[in-house]
Amino acid sequence: MGVMKNLSVIWLALGVLAFAFLGGLATAGYRATNPEVDEPTLTAEADTLAPVAENIQLPPIYIEQIAKLKSGETLANVLQKEQFNNQDIHYATRALGKVYNIRRMRPNDEFMFTFKETIAKEAPTLLMLSLFTDADKYIQVTRQPDDSYKSVVDERTVFKIPRIAQGEISASLYVAAQNAGLPDALIVPFIELFSWDLDFTRDIRQGDKFRIMYEEIVDENNEFIRYGDILAGEIDTARQGRTVTAFMAPNGKYYNEDGRSKRRALLRTPIKFTRISSGFNPRRKHPVLGYTRAHKGTDFAAPTGTPIKASGDGQIVEMGWKGGYGRYIRIRHNSTFETAYAHLSRYGRGMRTGKRVQQGDVIGYVGMSGTATGPHLHYEVLKNRRQVNAMRVKLPQGDPLPTLMRTPFKQQVELAKKEWAQAAQMAKAEETTQSN
Repeated sequence: MGVMKNLSVIWLALGVLAFAFLGGLATAGYRATNPEVDEPTLTAEADTLAPVAENIQLPPIYIEQIAKLKSGETLANVLQKEQFNNQDIHYATRALGKVYNIRRMRPNDEFMFTFKETIAKEAPTLLMLSLFTDADKYIQVTRQPDDSYKSVVDERTVFKIPRIAQGEISASLYVAAQNAGLPDALIVPFIELFSWDLDFTRDIRQGDKFRIMYEEIVDENNEFIRYGDILAGEIDTARQGRTVTAFMAPNGKYYNEDGRSKRRALLRTPIKFTRISSGFNPRRKHPVLGYTRAHKGTDFAAPTGTPIKASGDGQIVEMGWKGGYGRYIRIRHNSTFETAYAHLSRYGRGMRTGKRVQQGDVIGYVGMSGTATGPHLHYEVLKNRRQVNAMRVKLPQGDPLPTLMRTPFKQQVELAKKEWAQAAQMAKAEETTQSN
């Protein structure tokens, strides 16, 4: 409205000037034909007519801009580069910090800010700061009449779209999943779904097939936001001659097709993406000492510093230097099972004897302390205080699927199988078309 009002003033001024100009021409013509007419005397009021347009004040300019964090940057850094004054930055980020942990912002995270452009040599006025969070919240920080800032949190409208990826393993499951179009962010979670069932260093073979259904989350404009949960997955294993499955139930947990929990008391492999350098072998010749020594455990070769995860819930009952084992941790999980981890380069933050840990907690990092020829984790599973083969021992399962969830769970299984079948038919039809 301010812009329209000022434009009206401009047109009025121009109209007056045009009228004056035409009037002047008419007067001059009249004088030319009537030289006896006296020259009019200009007044001070007439002198002030011409500069009307010069006194017009244009409305302020409001600018909306989207920014993206770079590596090593903070929100305050970006705002400082935009020349906002430090006081505005301080109060705006403090208001945001009351409803959102700013430290959670990562490189490539986007946010938007609105400001009022001012005259030269003055800092622009920060009017609004807004962003979307991973929790589907929309946060808006606005400047108040008293120059303070206030945060408002709203729910973001999102839609979840099921997507399918499937393929055949030729080199590795990881590479095959990439080639099938499975987003990188979901490959590790997909593999870990089966970490209780499979030893990926031995059980996966060329020609094995896999299928997965996952969520893609978009906004009301169908713009991509992020990838959601893995809804279902299957791997056909030729070596084991079976299909291992995982389906998400309404409680967010995963079960096989029969409703048995995917979770086991212990993980088969306590570190990610490794190769087994030495299996359980009671007659193995020690690579350093040179003579036969019982090797009651499994060695996982991995780079120094690779995180080591607790195989299951439990309590640390021994931690410290243990001869040839080097830095060592032993966890008691229940009255039957214990696990041990050796040759660590260092321990996880906060780890100590007596501390309770949960499955997946980082308890230490791969190294070569003690008697070792290279960086690796020596991993042992003890059943009733006797070492057993960690890769083959039968592990107890978690709780079964709750009765009230059986119907929606069955529907989820049927949906996944239907989507996989349709995707397979489409892929086969495309192959036929290409071959013709």
